[in-house]
Amino acid sequence: MRLLPWLLVGMVVVGAAVWYQVTTPGDTDPTTAPIDGVRSLQELAESSPDIPGTDEPAPDFSVELFGGGSFSLADHLATDGRPVIVNLWASWCTPCRQEMPIIDAFAAAHPEIAVIGVAVMDDIGLAGEFAEEIAVSYPLGFDDREQVMVGYRVTGLPATFWIAPDGTILKRLFGVVTAESLDEDLALFG
Repeated sequence: MRLLPWLLVGMVVVGAAVWYQVTTPGDTDPTTAPIDGVRSLQELAESSPDIPGTDEPAPDFSVELFGGGSFSLADHLATDGRPVIVNLWASWCTPCRQEMPIIDAFAAAHPEIAVIGVAVMDDIGLAGEFAEEIAVSYPLGFDDREQVMVGYRVTGLPATFWIAPDGTILKRLFGVVTAESLDEDLALFG
């Protein structure tokens, strides 16, 4: 039952973003520009003091992966040495569906960067079906203990965090990534 309030908040935020996209003339990106006083997901995140910011330690988490195994951010950082991109998604999130193939292509082209997708604010059965359907090559997990949702203070989906090998957050984006933005962000990792 602890998940229900967060799910409702997520649905309201996503609904507002969809309304914004549908009611905005032209090709304005709802994740970057306000309309009629409605702020974008990114602006909401930037104004929240609770969301871990850049140059702050990334909250640790462990998730079980669809298809078996698990992922622990602390273990990854201690043993792997690669930076990591953490993408938060849900089966009901249309923008997540659009960006995951883009992230998959980026992950395949850049094995020097670990990529992990974590379903938050979702039903494990629906998330598992979506993970099977989307069939990306990078690992997908489920936030069954709400560690990620609480630690990263999710304000809307999709949300993506770039984490340095030392565990510092280099960038956070609440909104859709593009192939161009991912390539540009390679500079974050030096």
